[in-house]
Amino acid sequence: MDDRHGHLELPKTTLWHALRGEGPPVTFLHAGICDARSWEPQVAVLSERFTTLRYDRRGFGLSESESDDYHPHEDLLALLDHLDIGRTHLVGCSQGGKIAVDFALTHPERVGSLVLTCSALSGHEYEGEWPAVAHELERVCEEDEDDLETINDLEIDLWVVGSDRTRDDLPAPLLALCLDMNRIALEGPEPDTLSPEPAAATRLDQVAQRTLVITGERDVPRTLASCQVLVDGIPGARHAQMSGCAHLPNLERPEEFNELVLDFLSED
Repeated sequence: MDDRHGHLELPKTTLWHALRGEGPPVTFLHAGICDARSWEPQVAVLSERFTTLRYDRRGFGLSESESDDYHPHEDLLALLDHLDIGRTHLVGCSQGGKIAVDFALTHPERVGSLVLTCSALSGHEYEGEWPAVAHELERVCEEDEDDLETINDLEIDLWVVGSDRTRDDLPAPLLALCLDMNRIALEGPEPDTLSPEPAAATRLDQVAQRTLVITGERDVPRTLASCQVLVDGIPGARHAQMSGCAHLPNLERPEEFNELVLDFLSED
């Protein structure tokens, strides 16, 4: 089954997107260290029962962008309108999960259900400890922000390798893909993303959609904390933790992840 590719022209950006399959729409929102390629293991399976949509956000993958403030959830609205998709399930990872929640609060009639994977959350302030690699990453960014190779390596170690592991514990193709996806984002402009006000963290009780929160056992403490806020704050939210995974469980254990998502979506 082939993708149906397209480009949507918006002010100061062109959004690359791809549709595959037929059936109820499911839209995938990628993490801040990834692009739409990160969802290939899910699209390959879910497109047998759903119309899957994935796209590269501004500055990621094949989506060109100028550096400027923008609302990612409004880009999503523009894309759905362009494709005549009235209502869709949203599957987001990390920053993609944050966008999914912002969108659900702003345009609730357009969302069927939410799958929030290792999700960030607008308005959530984490005050706990960070891993040592995060402090090294901060130091390098402050001393030489143009050392993109080192920054890329450290970001992948922080988010993809995770706690108590080395790169030898992960498949080489997975690491290579993540390094390439993140490199493209680092080399491009960095538009500032804006969230709706008031912040989502202060009004999670207004999220009306069925919600599944998926976490990776080896993810950074900040993400685990924000996911717990989501579980506690969204009425009826469910939680599934995937053992042995870090920030991208959909790539580390795609079969297990796909089963969780398919079982959840089948209840709609």
